[in-house]
Amino acid sequence: MIAAASPLAEALLWRSHQTLRDHIIAEYNAYVPAVTAYLREARSLIHVSFDNWTSTGGQYAFTGLCVHYLNGEGKLVDHLLGLPELHGAHTGNNIASVAATILRLFGVNDTSVGYFVLNNASNNDTAVESLAEEFNFTASERRLRCCCHILNLGAQLVIWGKDRSAYENDAAHLDDEEKYMDEWRKYGPIGVLFDVIASICTPQTRQLLERLQRDEAEAIGVTANIRQLVKPVKTRWNSYFDTFVRAAELHGPIDSYIEFKLKEHSAATAPLRRRKNREQLPAAQPRLYVREGGLSGKDWATITEYIQLLEPFAEATRLLEGRGRHGRHGAIWEVLVTFEWLLDQLEALKDRLKDVNYEDPDAPEDHLVTHVNLAHSKLAEYYEKFDNAPVYYAATVLHPRYKNHLAALWKVPNTHITARDGVHYRDGWLDNNHRAFLRMWQERSNAAVDVADAITPPQKKPRLGLSASRSAFLQSSIETNLRQVEASLKEDEYEIWRRQPALAEEDRLSLNPLLYWESVARQFPVLSKFAINILTIPASAADCERTFSELGDMLGTRRLHMKPELVAALQSLKSWKRLGIQPATTSTYGPARVLSDEEISKIQEQMSQFDIS
Repeated sequence: MIAAASPLAEALLWRSHQTLRDHIIAEYNAYVPAVTAYLREARSLIHVSFDNWTSTGGQYAFTGLCVHYLNGEGKLVDHLLGLPELHGAHTGNNIASVAATILRLFGVNDTSVGYFVLNNASNNDTAVESLAEEFNFTASERRLRCCCHILNLGAQLVIWGKDRSAYENDAAHLDDEEKYMDEWRKYGPIGVLFDVIASICTPQTRQLLERLQRDEAEAIGVTANIRQLVKPVKTRWNSYFDTFVRAAELHGPIDSYIEFKLKEHSAATAPLRRRKNREQLPAAQPRLYVREGGLSGKDWATITEYIQLLEPFAEATRLLEGRGRHGRHGAIWEVLVTFEWLLDQLEALKDRLKDVNYEDPDAPEDHLVTHVNLAHSKLAEYYEKFDNAPVYYAATVLHPRYKNHLAALWKVPNTHITARDGVHYRDGWLDNNHRAFLRMWQERSNAAVDVADAITPPQKKPRLGLSASRSAFLQSSIETNLRQVEASLKEDEYEIWRRQPALAEEDRLSLNPLLYWESVARQFPVLSKFAINILTIPASAADCERTFSELGDMLGTRRLHMKPELVAALQSLKSWKRLGIQPATTSTYGPARVLSDEEISKIQEQMSQFDIS
């Protein structure tokens, strides 16, 4: 019937689940040249972040590769470029091979590839070294660390603490201190709170907590705002902070929940306790929070203290993981400024905790200062590693608002006398970083002059005859020397720009450094390009984390039948469609038929029941 009405309509029919799969793969293949062309129009280097993810049960391993750049319209974009399956061991060379294949597929080459923002895993060091050989760059300069991973590490050290050097006790007491801390991690207020959260895992316990929230709201005469507890996840940034904040908000209902469960346990075990034969008591131990008797006032004071300790980490993470469209947040220029601020906050916390009266029964635990010491030391260690990559300094001094910030921040105080006080820890920071920056800039500036030489045609034709080659040689030499003299007499773009005053805070361009550099491109053609290449680098690999979060939702237990090729195609299409990219060709399964985000989500749901290869 359909064929009789229209032969074209019959061709559009999806005859099986395999047809749908073929349509998706065909659409993905149609998008590849369009995405390649989109990347070719980039106004900056194409920066890369990648990470690895394994599906639940270890069935599949993926490498998520995201790119970050200024597109042809002058907009800062971040998107997924590829999600290939990773076969074999997660070695650096294996990861590099997969990443290089994706980059080459989309036309990213030696001249367009930028910096690599990755987590701190050692195999990423090896991967960048391998990619450096493939794309002809210096690995130590292009390998950058995801700052949010560093912040997450520092935040977890604040909570748990693990380094002997952080303890401020005498060496003879270190072993006893560590044993106490091991016990505290298991049975202290944090362990008890986490056990309470873990126990609220059934409809009945969740309903009980909701009822207790309504009871509390009714008692104080306000409308109930029902909230759920936040379960901590070690690998999720700010996870513990969010857990503590929500617990503090539900302080009353949590205490009521514990009281209810303590009474319930007491009533259940009372008949057995009255018996003479104690062996008939239940063999299973009650939950930790029951054994510990809940959370005391001092326990809640400790949790509140943790919120205050972790707040600076949470704020720093929000700054560096976000990605403003104009490089305002989540850009590399914020890294040094943010770490300076965070280290200063930790110093203030250390001073405050030293003044706490720990004899007060409601005072927080006295080892918190130890954990802050440890976090401060770890962040300071990573902060010093930023010297290995001068791009962090470059990004800050090329920001029109903060161009002079580090000169003031890193200056050795006038009150410091080296002969009396020794070498100041900041001594040499500014000079060393600025020299490294100037080397970067000179390489870029010289490269621009070389390109100009290469594309400048000779102004005069050489004479014909036996002396033609000699004439051409002399003419070329003269012109080259003249250009070199002219370039040497022309003042350096950076030095001219450096003398200009920094933008005022209220200047709209101070919030949009990328737009600023585009606006001064005629005055500083080489420097503006250099600055845009740097200011488009992200501070974190947050886009990889977001990709894996979506991937985890896609590959739920009902969707594990989806094969890696199809998963990669669907995730990539969703990312590219958000950019508004249109395919260069149409699918063989229909004229100009492309799937919307909603259709892709429905397909993911429907295809979960099939074993699709």
